[in-house]
Amino acid sequence: MAVLLAHLKVKDGKEDYFEGIQKGLWAETWTHEPDVVRYEHYRGKEKGRYYAILGFKDFAGFIRHQTAPYHEAPDWENIFDEVVLEWLDPIQGSNDLKPSLEQDLGPNLTERERFYVTRTLLTRQPWWPEV
Repeated sequence: MAVLLAHLKVKDGKEDYFEGIQKGLWAETWTHEPDVVRYEHYRGKEKGRYYAILGFKDFAGFIRHQTAPYHEAPDWENIFDEVVLEWLDPIQGSNDLKPSLEQDLGPNLTERERFYVTRTLLTRQPWWPEV
């Protein structure tokens, strides 16, 4: 499994645009991605602050999501002031998600897949329980 919390700061005045994109991506993701198990977005306390909880059956599913044509279509660089992706390890017994696991995707990745793997590599933290 691959579970992450995205900390997002949207540029001032782009909030409605961002929310519209997310509504479309939610529909596309659930329609076309069999590996998605969580895809939720939330507004935060501060104006323009958003959070997303994303869960995929594995890291490869997350990379397929990132490189899907509908995910790559928006001009993300002109929407965000800040993006921090934080991999999470679900606490077993407190939800229905399995542990986040590292996954070697092998040498046959496209250039775009390699970009996202390098930028978003899932790494289990030393203090997380062994699986």
